[in-house]
Amino acid sequence: RGVLIALFGLGLVAAFATYHPTDPSWDAASAAAPHNAMGGVGAIAADLGLQTLGLGAWLIAAMMVVSGAVRLAQRNPAATRWRVRLRVGLAFIGVLCVAALLAWPPAPAI
Repeated sequence: RGVLIALFGLGLVAAFATYHPTDPSWDAASAAAPHNAMGGVGAIAADLGLQTLGLGAWLIAAMMVVSGAVRLAQRNPAATRWRVRLRVGLAFIGVLCVAALLAWPPAPAI
């Protein structure tokens, strides 16, 4: 499972890195092929992540890669499963709170 989580996180990183706002997604219609490295699914995932969480989406993808690598490196993952899940859950909530806090102030007029 650690490999799958890390690979999914790397896929999100690739999707975010090749995000193009004109790619076809849920809020942008286009007849052109997506420019995203992960194809149409990556264009949708990148648009959804970056439009909702902004730079926090990058943190979630990085958190997935790190937590997958940690799970992969553990000798007995069942022994610390709940502690790792608690840490990842709290980190996820922390990223959401930071994204909300950064989005709270009004945009500058200039």
